Amino acid sequence: MPLRITLRQLRLVRAVADEGSFSGAARRLHLTQPTLSVQARQLTDFVGEPVFEQVGRRIALTEAGREVLATAIEVDGAIQQLAQRLAERRGVTRGSLRVVATSTSEYFLPRLLGEFGRRYPQVEISLEVLNRASVVARLAENVADIYVMARPPQDDALLAEPFCRNPLVLVAPPDHPWAQRSSVSFGEVMAAPLILREQGSGTRAWLEQYFAESGGSPQARMTLGSNEAIKQAVRGGIGPAVLSLHGVLMELDAGQLAPVRAERFPLAADWYLVTRRMRPLPPAAKAFRAFLNEAMPDLQLQLNEHERPFQ
Repeated sequence: MPLRITLRQLRLVRAVADEGSFSGAARRLHLTQPTLSVQARQLTDFVGEPVFEQVGRRIALTEAGREVLATAIEVDGAIQQLAQRLAERRGVTRGSLRVVATSTSEYFLPRLLGEFGRRYPQVEISLEVLNRASVVARLAENVADIYVMARPPQDDALLAEPFCRNPLVLVAPPDHPWAQRSSVSFGEVMAAPLILREQGSGTRAWLEQYFAESGGSPQARMTLGSNEAIKQAVRGGIGPAVLSLHGVLMELDAGQLAPVRAERFPLAADWYLVTRRMRPLPPAAKAFRAFLNEAMPDLQLQLNEHERPFQ
């Protein structure tokens, strides 16, 4: 049987799987709805059975559709590797750098990528910022060159390289009693209701693991889905929270948040560059890794200065 499936149709399946709708897939692929419908119908004819199905309000893949998706991911990966090899022939002055990172990195990573982009203006840079669970899913899909996260999965197929400290600190409203004390016991922190990140967040998972080692678990006064929302809740007087020091530098300088000197805090953590061992890094990704080694000393000094009030 002649092969009639096209790259566009494979990318259509991947877009529908990610977006959960034909309209979202059409926007992502820059296609009109009628054109996308024609492509979907031709794909279904080739497969010989339904590829998509309606599940509630979402468009999902059938079992046959998931088979096509697996092939689409493989083909896209092969094309990306070809692009990387061609970029290597041209050198690092061209090519692309795709980064997927957990949300707290948004306080320093875009600036570093901007500096890297000024050094290599012809490199196309993309950054996707998600919570930890979504970054792990992206890792499984093998969609990026580099992943930045604080808690990399335990997987022999991955190479996780620490490149920067990520201290987790306890902050409170400036008028909170803890902000006036010279020391707060770890038992008090474990017993107090805190403002927490949502399940799936790296900070939440890290904190739960740390508390579990002492036989407890964090007590939730409020659960929020972003660092910015948590900072606003702390500023509003709802209570203390544990956040990455990277994310609260400006508020500490402005006096909008107060450092809390607590036993066993700051919690020691690191940022990691995560890559796949069997996937060669393109020249732009290698250059970015080298660039980080140059940029980190200044960032570390800034962290050290802001960490002193917590100690």
